[in-house]
Amino acid sequence: MSYIPVKGFISYWRRLGVVAVEVETAILYLLTSLKDYRALSFLLASNSLVIETVYSTISELRERVIRVAKLYSKP
Repeated sequence: MSYIPVKGFISYWRRLGVVAVEVETAILYLLTSLKDYRALSFLLASNSLVIETVYSTISELRERVIRVAKLYSKP
C-alpha cells in the first residue's frame, strides 16, 4: 500500500481484528454536519486486510461499482 509509509502498519491493525480501512467518509460527515447538510457515502471494499489480496485495478473497481449501481437502480 503506497499510501502507508509505516512498516508493519497493516499487520498491526490485522492483529487487532480490523478488516477494512476507510479514510474519506469521516471528513465528509464532519463538513456536512458543520453546514447542517445531509450526506451519504457508498463504500466499496477493494482489498482485504484479513487475507492477502492482489490490489484491484481501476477498471476492476469501476466494473464493481457499475454492477452494484445497477442492482440498486432497479425499481
